[in-house]
Amino acid sequence: MADLPDGAKALHAAGYFSDAQLDMLGMAAHLARIERDHPGSTIVIDDPSDMLDSISRKALAGPGITRLLENGERSAHQVLVLTHDDQLVRDLWDAHRHRSPATVQDSMEIHRSTDGADSFSVLTSRTTADAVARARELMTDHWEENRDRLWFRAALAAHTRQATEMCAKDVDTLLGPAGMNLHPSNRVPRESDELGPVSDRVRATLRETTESWCQSGRHHVARSRIGDLMDLFSKNSTQFLNPGAHADVVLPEATSSKKTLLMVEAAAALLAAPEGQPRSSWTTQSRLAEFVGSNGDCPECTGI
Repeated sequence: MADLPDGAKALHAAGYFSDAQLDMLGMAAHLARIERDHPGSTIVIDDPSDMLDSISRKALAGPGITRLLENGERSAHQVLVLTHDDQLVRDLWDAHRHRSPATVQDSMEIHRSTDGADSFSVLTSRTTADAVARARELMTDHWEENRDRLWFRAALAAHTRQATEMCAKDVDTLLGPAGMNLHPSNRVPRESDELGPVSDRVRATLRETTESWCQSGRHHVARSRIGDLMDLFSKNSTQFLNPGAHADVVLPEATSSKKTLLMVEAAAALLAAPEGQPRSSWTTQSRLAEFVGSNGDCPECTGI
């Protein structure tokens, strides 16, 4: 029993609520305090789903977060959710897809000093360029001596596939509502899609986009770069980049993976944010965004 003013008594929640219920109670109390003292402030929720069952997780991801984003007459909040729970990410997307949420994937690594006396964590954003850089590092370290070895062919194929998948998802995001909004409603990006369905969707939208352009030479460079992307995401170029490098799958020659990786590297340059601009601006201000939107300032395409 806890002592209250005037000698009143109150039961402790511990022993009566489950750990998950205690977590939710604590979060509710903290959010209520924020609502009272800091209306409209940014809210960061760190790993909220550890002990939640599927029903509670969906309630948090759906109506719980909605309550923070749609606050009636009071100021709404910007909400950042930090999590390693893939299902929570999918629940958040299902509930808030119409808001075009921004998803950032980061990896955390432990780095040690050369003398081993100190260690520190490094948080790195997962982007197409980063995936390409890891594959490039593998080639730099082992190409001359190990290019024909099975382990190297498997590793390079896996790294190249990861870079290709990341590139496909980045282009999908750029073409979707968070970027140029060129995808028709039946191709709105889904967070859980893998390379196959993403690739098909991206190629279809890119093809329809270029087919709507006039035949003016002003579109020549854009057509060429977009054609390169469509080649990269074709099934012929990725069919041997097996996801698990299993022994019963025919591994590609290292030169084949290298050729695909060079195509991804060129695409990664098109997805970079302009120098001096925020990293998040790549979806609307990158070179690829300029290319796919090149008909906007074309008099023949717009009829002006």
